[in-house]
Amino acid sequence: MLQHTFIHASGIGPETEASLWRAGARDWKGFRAIHAKGDMPGARYESLASIIADSEKALAKRDMGWFAARLPSSEQWRLLEEFHAHAAYVDIETTGLSRDVDTITVVAMHAEGRTHTFVHGKDMDEFPSRVSQYPLVVTFNGASFDMPFLARRFKAFKPAAHIDLRHPLKRLGY
Repeated sequence: MLQHTFIHASGIGPETEASLWRAGARDWKGFRAIHAKGDMPGARYESLASIIADSEKALAKRDMGWFAARLPSSEQWRLLEEFHAHAAYVDIETTGLSRDVDTITVVAMHAEGRTHTFVHGKDMDEFPSRVSQYPLVVTFNGASFDMPFLARRFKAFKPAAHIDLRHPLKRLGY
């Protein structure tokens, strides 16, 4: 998915990306081929060619943070295919819905085929060091619920990237 997007380039939004796809630039390689033939001239496409070159270097270095810093939060899901081995799937349970009043009772984290449950009063304080091994955190409805609770409870909790599956799944009709 990552190599099929242009949306991480400055000035490229969903409509421009769709027009690039319609023009035959379905991925970075396709864009380079069309651009090299001179079919996409101009400063905008020169800039895009440059960001694609930088993207390929970042991908070769497995630099997920480079992409996370450039992709809008609604498009972070595109990281998952390339960086799934660096992902921790996280869900929390709380005493209520207010992150200012209520507390986290359980954090479940699934990564590398294993699930660990961190329990309030038992081993909850181990969560930050365990999750920090995974720069990509995946949640469902986490942008509005899990992540604010976690950030309040664990001040240093700041993954390189976060994917909230709720929004892309909703766009797909789920």
